[in-house]
Amino acid sequence: MAERTSVVVEQLKAAGTEVSKQVPPLLKLGEWYLNTAKTTANGADFTKAAGLFNAALMTQDEIRNEISSHKEWIADERRVIKERVDEIDSWFKTNDKTEEQYEIKADKMHEVFQDIQDMFVRLVSMLAKECESRIGQPPCGYAIIALGSVARVEATPFLDLEFVILYSDPTIGDKISYFRVLTHFLHLKVVNLGETILPSLGIEELNDFQSSNPNGIWFHDSETPRGISFDGAMPWASKTPLGRMATKNKPALELIRTPEQMAEFQDEEFALKEGYHLADIVSRTSLFCGMQVLLDEYNDRVTEKLTTKSRVVKGKTNPTIGCMRGIRQMRDDNDTYAPFGSHLGASLDTGGIFDAKKEFYRLISLLLSDLGLIFDIRSPSPWQVISELVSQKIIDESENARFKVCLSIANEIRLKTCIGNNGQKEVFSPVPLSNTEQSIDDTTFVDFDEDTVVRLLSSSTDISKRCLYFTLKYFRLYEIDTSIFRKHAFPPLNAFVKGVLYYRLQNFPKALEWLELIPKDSPKYSDCLDFQGIIYG
Repeated sequence: MAERTSVVVEQLKAAGTEVSKQVPPLLKLGEWYLNTAKTTANGADFTKAAGLFNAALMTQDEIRNEISSHKEWIADERRVIKERVDEIDSWFKTNDKTEEQYEIKADKMHEVFQDIQDMFVRLVSMLAKECESRIGQPPCGYAIIALGSVARVEATPFLDLEFVILYSDPTIGDKISYFRVLTHFLHLKVVNLGETILPSLGIEELNDFQSSNPNGIWFHDSETPRGISFDGAMPWASKTPLGRMATKNKPALELIRTPEQMAEFQDEEFALKEGYHLADIVSRTSLFCGMQVLLDEYNDRVTEKLTTKSRVVKGKTNPTIGCMRGIRQMRDDNDTYAPFGSHLGASLDTGGIFDAKKEFYRLISLLLSDLGLIFDIRSPSPWQVISELVSQKIIDESENARFKVCLSIANEIRLKTCIGNNGQKEVFSPVPLSNTEQSIDDTTFVDFDEDTVVRLLSSSTDISKRCLYFTLKYFRLYEIDTSIFRKHAFPPLNAFVKGVLYYRLQNFPKALEWLELIPKDSPKYSDCLDFQGIIYG
């Protein structure tokens, strides 16, 4: 293998970023994988060959502009989604930005995300039926189960598909290979949409994610637009039925299972050994296609395991597995994404670009998912989690509106950024290009609505602080104090936060307007003077 492909790999390295010189070695490597697949019947090699051929084809203008029926269908869906978002924006801009109007807009955006979820249900169902027509009927009933943002009703029309397969008959033995072939065939169809970047395929000669050699990951696919693709083949990703290849530290892990077997990922001992990420992501699901009864059975089994009392936690309380996992994840998520611990803290970059996913969307979405685990809310969607928190009287109606608007704005900005950048590129600037001091790529999406950005970041900062106090109180006193999430029980966001936010957005007059409200006896007064000094200086 190494001898046969080393020359081709050297040619590809020598080509550098010259697209015309990349084509011949890409085609040669693709042909090698195709011939290997024919002799070994390894479906993964067929997928890699298709990815290499597609990367080569994408450099040819005449083929790049040729659109298949699937591509046309996706383009039409994306066009309709963009039109819907534009219509909502136009409606919102013609009205006063009252609290009621923000709530109405949030409901309208929720409907858009429901339609995007439906788009992917129809797409995967269509592709799966086409696969079945080629490979024959399955050996037993099955269901393709959506994970990730599709299950949470937070997907954009540009994403990595994350899913698993549930099957009904535990006695099928070797016939399980049908579902592996189905997955490979489905992957091939998705690759041929032309939106799968090569690194996500895990082609060892280009990007060896198993190697300890830092030079083993060297190829960057800058030509293929990153849109709809399978979740990457990296060991930390791999949320597809074929799962994860064996690594030095972990065995191979397949995600084609019966409902009972799939639910075993929620066992406390397994989650502690494997890490909570896999258990968490396969606990929030929805149906792509197939038998709803299998998903219902699976969800029932997951609920049973998550509501079991934890055997690991000792102390004054005896929380459930789900509750304890949610509290730990809330602490970790706050550590990772809390605004004043990251992009609004020491690394604050005045007028700089934002990462819509990491800096806006992640925090509120994850914290709501954590609250769902803590309070035994089994809906995968954070939109529904908010409604259930109201039903359980954990938050009141005023907080319901604030949580909902915050979640809606975070998802809206991420959606508009992906649409504006036409792919999985999630950086944007809320500052007009003429005002920013930071160099911004011509392709960076610019959407200037600073009041909406401040509303989002101030609300998410407040919610983040509440969650921080909630977890601190639990780990210190082992007490679940839900009053922290009700507005009357928590001091309102102070002027300092809004001043810093407007400073971050490079609106110095508004920043000063808020910062000058800080009284001299405030613990933030010295920080306030620092910001004012920078502005006046």
